[in-house]
Amino acid sequence: MNSVFALVTSGSFQLLTIAVPLLQLHKKIKDNARSIGDAIASISLGEFVSEQERMSKQIGNQTTALTRLKAAGIEGSVALEAVADATFAASIANKKLSDKQVKKIADTWKEATKNKKNYAAIQTIEAEKASQKLHRN
Repeated sequence: MNSVFALVTSGSFQLLTIAVPLLQLHKKIKDNARSIGDAIASISLGEFVSEQERMSKQIGNQTTALTRLKAAGIEGSVALEAVADATFAASIANKKLSDKQVKKIADTWKEATKNKKNYAAIQTIEAEKASQKLHRN
């Protein structure tokens, strides 16, 4: 009986010797996982903040560009359509441009937009003609 108790006690000690480091490892893994989770949350929050800052800057550029376009004599609907393009708005918001330059850029944009719409309309008509031709054959 003593030998069985000694074996169990000896086995328990060995088990305890293994279990303690495993528990410590488990705690480290949990702590590391928690740290990783916190880091991911922090990154996500940072990305959200960066996106909000970018949007704020973009809206500021669009507001400034709209004001500058209207001051340069561009009608409101054309100015609104123009500043919908964030890149265009940022370039117009540039303080180094004179009102004359802003007007010239806006007029060029307006002409290019008109030509782009005309081209799209022509493409649509050509596609419809081609479609009708296929259906006839």
